[in-house]
Amino acid sequence: MKKIMVALLFAGFSLFANADMRDAQQQNQMQRMENERLRDEQRAYEQKRMDDQRKREDADRESQKEFQREQDQRFDKIYKRP
Repeated sequence: MKKIMVALLFAGFSLFANADMRDAQQQNQMQRMENERLRDEQRAYEQKRMDDQRKREDADRESQKEFQREQDQRFDKIYKRP
């Protein structure tokens, strides 16, 4: 009788342990998915930031080229000999 009670008690603990382990696995999986989503968001943010910076740099270079062309044209008008 005691052996049966001990076996039932052990089986009950095993069921609770398995349920806890399954819950922990589900929580770990949900945490991994959340971490992956956050990493993807971070990558997207960094990529957008780099793209925006590249666009600003390109616009600055183009603006500088345009300014230099205007300066060259002014110089040519003023100092160019006919």
